[in-house]
Amino acid sequence: MANLIYATMKGKKQGLISAGCSTFDSIGNKYQTGHKNGILIFSFEHEITRMSNVNHRQVSFIKPINKSSLLLGVAISNNEELEIINSTIKIFNFYIFHMIIILR
Repeated sequence: MANLIYATMKGKKQGLISAGCSTFDSIGNKYQTGHKNGILIFSFEHEITRMSNVNHRQVSFIKPINKSSLLLGVAISNNEELEIINSTIKIFNFYIFHMIIILR
Protein backbone atom coordinates (compact mmCIF):
# COMPACT_ATOMS: atom_id res chain seq x y z
CA MET A 1 0.00 0.00 0.00
CA ALA A 2 1.29 3.45 -0.90
CA ASN A 3 1.84 6.12 1.71
CA LEU A 4 -0.45 9.14 1.58
CA ILE A 5 1.17 12.54 1.21
CA TYR A 6 -0.55 15.66 2.53
CA ALA A 7 1.26 18.90 1.74
CA THR A 8 0.60 22.34 3.14
CA MET A 9 1.41 25.11 0.65
CA LYS A 10 2.09 28.72 1.59
CA GLY A 11 2.64 31.36 -1.06
CA LYS A 12 4.77 34.40 -0.39
CA LYS A 13 1.97 36.65 -1.73
CA GLN A 14 -1.22 34.56 -1.35
CA GLY A 15 -0.62 33.03 2.06
CA LEU A 16 -2.02 29.57 2.84
CA ILE A 17 -2.91 28.18 -0.60
CA SER A 18 -3.96 24.82 0.84
CA ALA A 19 -6.56 26.28 3.25
CA GLY A 20 -9.59 24.00 3.36
CA CYS A 21 -8.38 21.71 0.56
CA SER A 22 -9.15 18.45 2.34
CA THR A 23 -12.69 19.25 3.40
CA PHE A 24 -15.95 17.79 2.11
CA ASP A 25 -16.73 21.10 0.35
CA SER A 26 -13.44 20.93 -1.57
CA ILE A 27 -13.05 17.26 -2.56
CA GLY A 28 -16.28 15.57 -1.50
CA ASN A 29 -16.14 12.18 0.20
CA LYS A 30 -12.38 11.81 -0.45
CA TYR A 31 -11.56 14.11 2.47
CA GLN A 32 -9.68 12.82 5.53
CA THR A 33 -10.34 14.08 9.04
CA GLY A 34 -7.25 15.76 10.49
CA HIS A 35 -5.88 17.04 7.16
CA LYS A 36 -8.21 20.02 6.67
CA ASN A 37 -5.49 22.37 5.32
CA GLY A 38 -3.47 19.75 3.46
CA ILE A 39 -3.44 18.92 -0.23
CA LEU A 40 -3.58 15.21 -1.04
CA ILE A 41 -0.63 14.40 -3.32
CA PHE A 42 -0.90 11.22 -5.42
CA SER A 43 2.72 11.25 -6.60
CA PHE A 44 5.78 13.45 -6.11
CA GLU A 45 9.02 13.57 -8.13
CA HIS A 46 12.17 15.64 -7.77
CA GLU A 47 15.44 15.02 -9.58
CA ILE A 48 18.93 16.09 -8.53
CA THR A 49 21.89 15.64 -10.88
CA ARG A 50 25.58 16.24 -10.42
CA MET A 51 28.20 16.58 -13.14
CA SER A 52 30.41 19.20 -11.54
CA ASN A 53 27.74 21.20 -9.72
CA VAL A 54 24.54 20.03 -8.10
CA ASN A 55 21.48 20.79 -10.23
CA HIS A 56 17.95 20.59 -8.91
CA ARG A 57 15.53 19.73 -11.70
CA GLN A 58 11.81 20.33 -11.76
CA VAL A 59 9.51 19.33 -8.94
CA SER A 60 6.44 17.47 -10.22
CA PHE A 61 3.37 16.27 -8.39
CA ILE A 62 -0.08 14.95 -9.22
CA LYS A 63 -3.02 16.13 -7.10
CA PRO A 64 -6.81 16.14 -7.32
CA ILE A 65 -8.66 19.26 -8.41
CA ASN A 66 -9.63 21.15 -5.25
CA LYS A 67 -9.70 24.67 -3.79
CA SER A 68 -5.95 25.11 -4.35
CA SER A 69 -6.06 24.46 -8.12
CA LEU A 70 -6.93 28.02 -9.18
CA LEU A 71 -4.59 29.51 -6.57
CA LEU A 72 -1.72 27.40 -7.94
CA GLY A 73 -2.54 28.72 -11.41
CA VAL A 74 -2.28 32.28 -10.08
CA ALA A 75 1.02 31.40 -8.39
CA ILE A 76 2.41 30.03 -11.68
CA SER A 77 1.29 33.17 -13.55
CA ASN A 78 2.92 35.46 -10.97
CA ASN A 79 6.09 33.38 -10.48
CA GLU A 80 5.28 33.23 -6.77
CA GLU A 81 7.66 31.56 -4.35
CA LEU A 82 6.06 28.67 -2.46
CA GLU A 83 6.87 26.84 0.72
CA ILE A 84 5.65 23.24 0.70
CA ILE A 85 5.63 21.47 4.06
CA ASN A 86 5.04 17.77 4.67
CA SER A 87 5.82 15.71 7.75
CA THR A 88 7.83 13.16 5.75
CA ILE A 89 9.33 15.30 2.98
CA LYS A 90 10.37 18.27 5.18
CA ILE A 91 10.54 21.75 3.61
CA PHE A 92 11.21 22.73 0.00
CA ASN A 93 11.46 26.38 -1.04
CA PHE A 94 11.43 27.01 -4.77
CA TYR A 95 9.93 29.21 -7.43
CA ILE A 96 6.80 27.72 -8.88
CA PHE A 97 7.81 28.09 -12.53
CA HIS A 98 9.94 24.95 -12.01
CA MET A 99 6.85 22.91 -11.16
CA ILE A 100 4.69 20.71 -13.36
CA ILE A 101 1.21 20.19 -11.97
CA ILE A 102 -1.11 17.49 -13.28
CA LEU A 103 -4.68 17.83 -12.04
CA ARG A 104 -6.90 14.74 -11.90
